[in-house]
Amino acid sequence: MKGKLIIETVSSQVLKGNPLGDPHLREIPVYLPPSYGKIRGKRFPVIYELPGFTGTAKAAVNWNPFKANAVERLDRAIAKGAPECLMVIGDGFTAYGGSQYLNSSATGRYEDHIVTELVPYIEDKFGAGGSADKRAIMGGSSGGYGAFMLAMKHPGVFATPPATAATCSSSGATASTSPRS
Repeated sequence: MKGKLIIETVSSQVLKGNPLGDPHLREIPVYLPPSYGKIRGKRFPVIYELPGFTGTAKAAVNWNPFKANAVERLDRAIAKGAPECLMVIGDGFTAYGGSQYLNSSATGRYEDHIVTELVPYIEDKFGAGGSADKRAIMGGSSGGYGAFMLAMKHPGVFATPPATAATCSSSGATASTSPRS
C-alpha cells in the first residue's frame, strides 16, 4: 500500500451513557494518501464510509485473501491516477449490531456523533475537507441507508451520498425518521 492506514481513537460525548452501554471511545480507521503531509497547506477531500449492519469500522479494513478492502481499493485507484483523498470508516456498531447512523432513544445519538463530532475531529486533526464539496459519504446496506439519510438531512455537511444496496424500505424508516422537504 502506498498510502498509510492509521487507527484514531475518537472520544464521543454524545455516545457517553447511551442506552445500550456501548463504548463512547470509537476506533476509527483513517486512510492517508501517499502525498499526505508532503504538500504544505493542502486540504484533501474526505470520503466517509459507513459499514453495514453488524459491520465494524476495524473489520472494514481487515485483510482478506480473496478480495481487497475499501482502503486497498482506494489506494490502488490513487496509484492508477485517481485524485488523492482521505477515507474515514465510521463506527455505528451497537449491542444490537448497528445503528443505521441515526439518532435513536433505543441506541444513542449516532447521527450526531458522525455529523457533529467525527467530521470536525477529522478536519481539525488532519486539515482535510473543510466544506461539503470536499466531503462524500457512502455505505452499503444499513451504512448506505445511513449515508443517504445523513446526506439528505445535512446537505451543508455532505455533498455526495452514493449508497450500495441501502435498506431504504426498512420497517424503521417511517415518516418520523425521514427528512422532510
